[in-house]
Amino acid sequence: MVDWSTSQTIFASGAQTATQTSPDLTCRYARELAVVFDLTVNAGAAASLTVSIDGKDPASGKYYNLLTSAAVTAVGTTVYKVGIGLPATANVSANCAVPLTYRVVVTAGNANPATYSVGANLSS
Repeated sequence: MVDWSTSQTIFASGAQTATQTSPDLTCRYARELAVVFDLTVNAGAAASLTVSIDGKDPASGKYYNLLTSAAVTAVGTTVYKVGIGLPATANVSANCAVPLTYRVVVTAGNANPATYSVGANLSS
């Protein structure tokens, strides 16, 4: 079997105060998508962030939600997974096919600064 594993940097580490939306990302031949959210600075846990993974419908060009995290305020690393055969766990993992095109959105719940990075690991 060919290993189609790959990694992508979606958002490099940096201080943010507003919602960040990735460009369309391509996921060829992947069975599982793991999005890694690493919150490194959140002074006084003042910022509240949610991470969404959205698929893109090729016919209409519209996005549909695959998974949305709970609000993140604590410094740490969290992995969100999408793939067939995964347990469907609210705000953490989704048991569904990985679409060819997807995006990641980190929504800021307020204007307080937070430093984070987002990466993706795709595996066949």
